[in-house]
Amino acid sequence: MTVHESSVPLGVPNQLTFIGGGHLAQALLTGISSCSSWAAQCRITLTTRRVERAEELRKRFPHVLVTLNNNDPGIWKSDSPDLDTRSGMGSHVLFICTRPADVRGICEELLDTLAAITQDLRPTVVTMCPGITVRQLQMWLPPGTAVVRTMPNTPVECRQGATGIFASADVGKYRVTMIKTALQDVSPSIALLEQEELLDVVAAISGSAPAHVYYLMEALIAVGESHGLAPDIARELVTQSCLGAGQLARDAGVPVGELRAGVCVPGGSTGKAIAHLEKKGFLKEVKEAVEKSLAANRQMQLLE
Repeated sequence: MTVHESSVPLGVPNQLTFIGGGHLAQALLTGISSCSSWAAQCRITLTTRRVERAEELRKRFPHVLVTLNNNDPGIWKSDSPDLDTRSGMGSHVLFICTRPADVRGICEELLDTLAAITQDLRPTVVTMCPGITVRQLQMWLPPGTAVVRTMPNTPVECRQGATGIFASADVGKYRVTMIKTALQDVSPSIALLEQEELLDVVAAISGSAPAHVYYLMEALIAVGESHGLAPDIARELVTQSCLGAGQLARDAGVPVGELRAGVCVPGGSTGKAIAHLEKKGFLKEVKEAVEKSLAANRQMQLLE
């Protein structure tokens, strides 16, 4: 499918390929398919390793070519150049949505296929995991392959994701714009980072943040139930409170500490609860938890 100048803005992908059909890929697909105005004109392909997963994905995403083969000719159709004629650049974005330990094998599996494509038309390869560096990716892929690292989080599924992006200096603005276009409708927050090592921090903060929030939500719901609230009522109250607090924190334009202080009126019950958490070292424990995640992300860089 060739991009037509009259119908598609500059910097819009005309093909997306997802290597790996796990939760993150499905979240991105769900979000992009449901809201992106350009998605109807974009060819989407996806690979997975298990036959039963492939069948599930075909039923869930009937408009997507699902295959078990990363080198499937259906992905790499020679009669469908992935070219934006205005830029002279390739408009195919290839997302690797797998565990970090699998990335090298995938790159090596795709080596000959990618090498056979003219450099300017070659897909932009985008990883979505911590630890695997640009240097490693450039070692494993054909010379000159454009590489962009991203770190989204799972709320992309409901179009409320947060994503960090790092692109090496040789990638170019056009390809970075394509990545942002592919993500912007599912990730209202996209941070373009100047230093690659900051992606590990993003992974430990926003990448892991949903799990931290869910853990707190679990605790609050459980306490509500223990004091007589029905499970569905406890869940509704807690989830809506977290949703509202997040939106207020995003939109209020003041430090979140100030918002917290506004809830903790002098002598009030909430203030007593927060004081108890402070006494127990809540902030210290959160910092140590994030440091554990950050250290694990950095440890992945030792893979060669």
